Amino acid sequence: MIPITIALIVVQEMASRLGAVTGKGLSDLIREEFGFRLTFIVMVTLIVTNFGNVVAEIRRHREQPRAVPAVAVYRGAGGGVRRSGCSWCAAPTPASRRSS
Repeated sequence: MIPITIALIVVQEMASRLGAVTGKGLSDLIREEFGFRLTFIVMVTLIVTNFGNVVAEIRRHREQPRAVPAVAVYRGAGGGVRRSGCSWCAAPTPASRRSS
């Protein structure tokens, strides 16, 4: 997990620096250097990978409904911090903990 995280940080940093210097996105730069076919393959791979990550995250929240979702909204109303629920993954929030 740590090597993947490091690789993702490096790619994100490189893409942001290239974008800042050239004014173009990563897909534009890949297309200029390697052509349309390889750019298409890389972008389809990116979309499939992102879709797989979203599906895995949704399944994790459905299997562990009491786990706090990464996108949960927290409100410090009165007695402390409460979870407002996760509307996109259908993770139930107990009625006693549901914020108003």
